[in-house]
Amino acid sequence: MSALSVTVTAGRQLVGHVRQVWRFPVKSMAGEVLPEAELSWHGIVGDRRWAFVRSDSEANGFPWHTIRAYPQMCLYRAEL
Repeated sequence: MSALSVTVTAGRQLVGHVRQVWRFPVKSMAGEVLPEAELSWHGIVGDRRWAFVRSDSEANGFPWHTIRAYPQMCLYRAEL
């Protein structure tokens, strides 16, 4: 895969360079490098579109499993 290099500007001020684009289809799982990406108003299409819901989310108030609580989630990769 060839390196992607995009210069991002805001008016005339340099904001940064994009070297790689990653998408994480499932929250807290490993991501995938994309050779190109489709952007929408909400960001990269398919990024963090799905997640695993906690069974105790009603009592806790936070519905998603996170990599902080389950570090082994980063070993699994979802692809679109």
